[in-house]
Amino acid sequence: TGPTFATHVVAFWLDKGLSPTGAAVATSSFLIGTLGGRIFWGVVTAKLHIQYCYVLLGTIAFLGTVAIITAQSIQAAYAATLFFGLSAGGLMQLRLQVWPDYFGRKALGSIRGYSSPFELLGFAFGPLFAAWVFDNTGSYNGALGLYAILYIGL
Repeated sequence: TGPTFATHVVAFWLDKGLSPTGAAVATSSFLIGTLGGRIFWGVVTAKLHIQYCYVLLGTIAFLGTVAIITAQSIQAAYAATLFFGLSAGGLMQLRLQVWPDYFGRKALGSIRGYSSPFELLGFAFGPLFAAWVFDNTGSYNGALGLYAILYIGL
């Protein structure tokens, strides 16, 4: 959802009735949340096992996505976008830490080389899927709802 939301965040909030300035501020709050998420999750993973961190991350991503879908005010939009940004930053951080923790640093190049094409496909087609959903339904909520459900399995 991170790349999808980053791609469509302005259009999403404009569609929900925010002004262009409000949508831009919501975008900034997403990016601030992402930066804060990288720092936050870097600290948390030093204290908790990575499996617990992924459970927490999935929960925050799910709740953040639901908060974005249900936001009814500009303040709720900013808060939901910031909260979701914490999970987007966390996903970037945890992806870098989980493989060396489980497989060691010697295997990291092979694992990244194998997994990167699949990640990139998701990053490339996630925004296209959301655009397709919007074009066919007039709303991003269906795509975001699906992504929220997928976060439960994270």
